[in-house]
Amino acid sequence: MKHCGIDFGTSNSAISVRHEAGYELVELEQGNKTTPSALYYPFDGGDMLLGREAISEYVAYGEGRLLRGLKSLLGSATYDMQTRAGRKIVKFNEAIGYIISHLKNSAEVVTQSDIDSVVLGRPVQFVGSGDAINETALSRLTSIAQDVGFKNIEFQYEPIAAALSYERTIEKEQIVLVVDIGGGTSDFSVIRCRPDADKTLNRKDDVLANWGVRIGGTNLDVQLNLISAMKLLGYESKLKSDFGNTISEVPPSLFIDLSTWHKIIFAYEPKKHTPSRRLTSTIA
Repeated sequence: MKHCGIDFGTSNSAISVRHEAGYELVELEQGNKTTPSALYYPFDGGDMLLGREAISEYVAYGEGRLLRGLKSLLGSATYDMQTRAGRKIVKFNEAIGYIISHLKNSAEVVTQSDIDSVVLGRPVQFVGSGDAINETALSRLTSIAQDVGFKNIEFQYEPIAAALSYERTIEKEQIVLVVDIGGGTSDFSVIRCRPDADKTLNRKDDVLANWGVRIGGTNLDVQLNLISAMKLLGYESKLKSDFGNTISEVPPSLFIDLSTWHKIIFAYEPKKHTPSRRLTSTIA
């Protein structure tokens, strides 16, 4: 039985495997042991691209769909939707599965063997709110892992994993604050780290506090987009009424969707086209 550890992130992903000398991150792109969690679908029907190559192609040419922030969909209703990418219809569960499958295949090339067991990192709170969101996200992620070939699947809180790694470097007991600011969520944990803790199987009592919020790098991206690019498209401009001289503010919802990775897909819906065209023709 071969096993691995996967960090499927909102922004970037990585995978580690065990060698005789210990654990090692797998090189996923030339010179890089992480890969952006991004997929690019060319509108001309060409091959889908992943990672840095996907982003480079999108920035250079832009004739296609770039999907990012897919982890944020795991607990949302959007997960069950599909989106058009040129001539292709893309299901979000299949898109996430492609990224995880790529990580698995890359590790199997390095180990020269099949890998059937995985420890998947997970945030304390997935994007959303409430226990139901977390349960839904974990169930979906488990199903995807099974679909790509994993038979034994375990989860580990991402901040706890960071603390366990740090613990291997200390010589005396410490109380540690672990801050994990990700693309979609941020986690904060207070953990007792001990140099002899590897002899203890149950570490529950060493986790003194642990919580997360659904605020991360994506929120910063949204704010940067709203104060820069979206203003060029009409955000915070004024609308002229069809009759009279009434002036009102442009509704912000469209611009917020365009500024948010996992909401950009809504702008492609036909029902959004007419309001968008009217908006561009009436901005004062």
